[in-house]
Amino acid sequence: MEKKLFDSNCITLDGKMDEPVWNEVPEYTDFRYFKTFGDGKLQPEKTYFKIIPCADRIYVGVKCMESNMELAK
Repeated sequence: MEKKLFDSNCITLDGKMDEPVWNEVPEYTDFRYFKTFGDGKLQPEKTYFKIIPCADRIYVGVKCMESNMELAK
């Protein structure tokens, strides 16, 4: 299966992932980060990512669903 290469100028590096090209690529899920908290249980926090391949670079967009970003430091 041939993979589509996108134009390198299709993305503005501003952290928003609001360009139309992001809708053309699949979103990968089921990627989880587990962190042990005081009660000893593992708490899953879901992460989503998309990859945009270009001829001379790749763009990776990530959405982390951490509800308390202080824990992500």
